[in-house]
Amino acid sequence: MENDEIIEESNAAPPWTVLDSKSKKPNKFESIKIIREQKNPESITSEQITKNNYAYDILYENQRGLFVFGLPKFSSKALNQIDPHTWTDKNQKYSPMDIHNYQLPDPTWEWVHKEWMIDMSGDIDEEGWEYALNFHNSSWHGCYQPFRSFVRRRRWIRLRCKKGVKDNSTPSIPARSHVNSDAKTDDFEELWQNVKTSRLDREKLKLIDDYINDHNDINNFYDRLNDLVNIFDHQENSKKFLEEIDIITFR
Repeated sequence: MENDEIIEESNAAPPWTVLDSKSKKPNKFESIKIIREQKNPESITSEQITKNNYAYDILYENQRGLFVFGLPKFSSKALNQIDPHTWTDKNQKYSPMDIHNYQLPDPTWEWVHKEWMIDMSGDIDEEGWEYALNFHNSSWHGCYQPFRSFVRRRRWIRLRCKKGVKDNSTPSIPARSHVNSDAKTDDFEELWQNVKTSRLDREKLKLIDDYINDHNDINNFYDRLNDLVNIFDHQENSKKFLEEIDIITFR
């Protein structure tokens, strides 16, 4: 995992918050980079493992600000006719659905993330908002600035996958692999238990990296893909993990 920055737990603003808008304390989640170079790319022949099996749904929440007793007050009700709607898709087009009633595209999909999350990556404030003079052709910044912050938006994300991917996505192992499969399974189960009991993302990443280097194999990771997506304390690590094994492209 060279050249990659591992995000550690700190007192800084966490990179996501869950749907529960009543709670002001956000949950933490960030990112993993498991594999920079796949050791045996020719060994993966299963067509189940493709980026088409996973996707992030993205919604933008938009608000305009008004001054009440000299203080800025933002609300979706203040949006005017030239502004986007309260909820827009990743292309800033009108979305008839929001995070409360959003539906999967069809019955072949299921949610990986249990809740919608606020994307806390990039230049945003502690609640995920970015500010601008207006919604069109403006530069966005992550802190409120008088006379430059009349509108704001934040991005919500949720990961989904094709049903059955977790159960049917184990790639085939080539005949040249001489390591006993039962031994591999036992080793991976030991790794999984150690990862679950590790407190820091740094420790989890080190365990996984060591396993990959020692075993020259990533097949078992596909069996536990949904678990791995949710094991880290930082969402950014989860996204990078999926991107690196070529399952999804987030941006």
